[in-house]
Amino acid sequence: MGGGLSASLVWGGILQTVVYLLFIRAIDLYEREPVKYVIPVFIWGFSVAFAISVVFNTVFISTLNSV
Repeated sequence: MGGGLSASLVWGGILQTVVYLLFIRAIDLYEREPVKYVIPVFIWGFSVAFAISVVFNTVFISTLNSV
């Protein structure tokens, strides 16, 4: 059950990202950036956010386990 829950959470996160991307593109009426430039920015953003969250979650869990 844990693998299915994780997969559904990942797909939920991807769906939210795509909806947000489409929303941002829809409200930018005058200088809409090409998708080929916007997608790498999103990839960079979630890569950095993922790396930072892994570090902080590891520190947090190790702190809780040591108490």
